[in-house]
Amino acid sequence: MYGQSRVLGENEGVSIFYCHGWGSHFDPSKNKIRNLAKMRPVDGITVDYT
Repeated sequence: MYGQSRVLGENEGVSIFYCHGWGSHFDPSKNKIRNLAKMRPVDGITVDYT
């Protein structure tokens, strides 16, 4: 696994865990992650399956 990141939303306590792999990486600046972060904090990692 490479790098961990966290995007903070308004609500703390329960967070979304976003696991990304298959030739891409977790990018907190992407629209999907930013939209999820509007609901809850997003914890993300990138998994290297090689």
